[in-house]
Amino acid sequence: MEKSIAINEMMGRHKKESWRNFILHLKKILLRIKKDMKRWNNHSDLATLLSEKMKRRNDRPDFLMILID
Repeated sequence: MEKSIAINEMMGRHKKESWRNFILHLKKILLRIKKDMKRWNNHSDLATLLSEKMKRRNDRPDFLMILID
């Protein structure tokens, strides 16, 4: 009985840690997007921002159109 309680506590702690890491990861992504939006502040929406990134990488722009549709 005591072992199962200890295991449940450990699993709960693990879930909390992984949830915290997930939230931190999301924050990093959002900050990166925010920084990109500041860099290209003349672009009003995310689609034009992404197309600019694709052009800079010399990727095919029609690939982006497939993603947007």
